Amino acid sequence: MAKQRVYRHDIRCPRCGSNWMPKDGVSRGRQVYACGDCKHRHVPGGRFRRFSDAEKDTAIAMYTDGSSLSAAARTVGASLTAVRAWVKKRGPARSGGGGSVSGGGQAGAWACGRRER
Repeated sequence: MAKQRVYRHDIRCPRCGSNWMPKDGVSRGRQVYACGDCKHRHVPGGRFRRFSDAEKDTAIAMYTDGSSLSAAARTVGASLTAVRAWVKKRGPARSGGGGSVSGGGQAGAWACGRRER
């Protein structure tokens, strides 16, 4: 006999909007739910946050105007890795700089965190 569907009225899948959310274990002490329709795993009230295009543009503009990546990340409230990815994906090249997204005046001596030989 198949297990009966449990529909939750207080939780919806963030991906498809379904309210068929059976429990799917615990992660870091928080209950995890798996959508019965699209199989997306979800922790209600999780820390994942999406940044708006305006926030991304603010961080990119700060970096291109001469601020450091860490200063831009602090201002927006994002991680340094996230801001670095935004600049690499959408930002114009920084004028008068070292030539890499990670900064550091090495001018090509370091690429992706590894030293070129």
